[in-house]
Amino acid sequence: MPRRWVEPPEYPVIYEFPKVSAVVSNFSFRDMMHILTYTSASVPFGYLAGASARVKGPAMVVAALTGLQAGYMVAYIYSKGRLMGIFPNDDEVARLGMSTMSIS
Repeated sequence: MPRRWVEPPEYPVIYEFPKVSAVVSNFSFRDMMHILTYTSASVPFGYLAGASARVKGPAMVVAALTGLQAGYMVAYIYSKGRLMGIFPNDDEVARLGMSTMSIS
């Protein structure tokens, strides 16, 4: 059983222990933009890291995949935090028709 948070959540809890499928299906447009931004911002670093013309292409691919993974992790953290009531979750609460009263 996962450990509980030390402090109670500030916002309404939708899922106390959300599964991966619930977290990924809760990705918002902003979360998708995190993934896109991290991926596209990492490509120039891969180009600059490539020492020769022969290495620049593979270095850009590796950097893009690294950025994709970083963006996915950031989006996952925000999505899971909204479901657990750690981050503001007004959209999720409204979509599910829950009360917007914060937990005391």
